[in-house]
Amino acid sequence: MNKTQQRDGDHPVNIQFHDDMIWVILKDGRVIGAPLDWFPWLAEASIDQRVRFEVHPFSVTWPDLDDGIDIQAFVTGHWTTPMDASLEEASR
Repeated sequence: MNKTQQRDGDHPVNIQFHDDMIWVILKDGRVIGAPLDWFPWLAEASIDQRVRFEVHPFSVTWPDLDDGIDIQAFVTGHWTTPMDASLEEASR
């Protein structure tokens, strides 16, 4: 599924933080969470930085942090982490 095939319900409408988790609320009512540890740049951010996010049809961005989360990857669990890139380089 590419971004043009993303289901309308997969669009984010809000973000919440509870304990050490990030929760993405989708248009269709689903709530999908992940540990903040998966996003070190977000885990290390201040509360003020975390709450200043922008919701887009295919992503959520944090302008103050110059980073964001691709919602399709978040929903499917298929994304590349810095660790994945390091392992791939090491195997070459």
